[in-house]
Amino acid sequence: MKRRPGVIHFQAPLNRRLDARLVRLARRTAPVAWTAHDVLPFDRTDADRDRFAAIYRAADLVLVHSAAAADELQQLSGVEPQVIDHVAPRPVVDPDRLEARRRLGLPAEGRILAALGFVRRYKRYGLLADVWEELGTAAPLLLVLGEVLDESERPELERLERTGRAVIRPSYASEEDLQLAVVAADALLLPYETSSESGLLHQARALGVPVLSSDAPQLATSVRATEAGRVVTGGVEAWAAAVTEPLPSPPPAPASPEETGRKHLEAYGLARVRRR
Repeated sequence: MKRRPGVIHFQAPLNRRLDARLVRLARRTAPVAWTAHDVLPFDRTDADRDRFAAIYRAADLVLVHSAAAADELQQLSGVEPQVIDHVAPRPVVDPDRLEARRRLGLPAEGRILAALGFVRRYKRYGLLADVWEELGTAAPLLLVLGEVLDESERPELERLERTGRAVIRPSYASEEDLQLAVVAADALLLPYETSSESGLLHQARALGVPVLSSDAPQLATSVRATEAGRVVTGGVEAWAAAVTEPLPSPPPAPASPEETGRKHLEAYGLARVRRR
């Protein structure tokens, strides 16, 4: 027996030029919900403002993860989205810091900070290289783990490696690899130039590791709302102080995936009501 879906939920764009049309076609079958993890893509063109505004207007329900993202989306499209916290993943590794460091071949003692995930320009590895060069031998050990997707960032990784205070592993990292690196670290660094959300932020929350983030508006809003760590305002001097001074306390435990899932089910009900 064929069954019609109750709701069709898009978690990411498929083709930003055609997605608004795809959403309108999907609505012939069922109400459509769209999660805007990033209100506009980082690699956006001038045409993308109109494209994404059209996507949001086409859906029955749009979800975002922070009040700052909701404001940006409403200004862009005129659509009022619903705010639901980003789901925090379940830990898949043993949360023992010494064991994580042993498995990664890192020193058992001393401060270790981590910059993780795909290496892209907006994550500002150049800023980290400036900071580590400024601090010299006083810099904590920095673990960089993640596949290089932007080749222009390789020189920045090489600068970090030359400081002698960075361990660079520019290869694909699975979710288990990333969680192991988070557990091994005393804090996770998110010095991003721009960011709506960060899955790594919620990995750190789930594993009880604080973050140091930039003041990119939506990322900073999420860090403050979840008490995940500290927002650093400024450039090299501010970051040099942040990575050497006392670190934030571990963040409070996030809501369970089940609780976040229930909020999504309530949102689906809203989408169905709106359709009626």
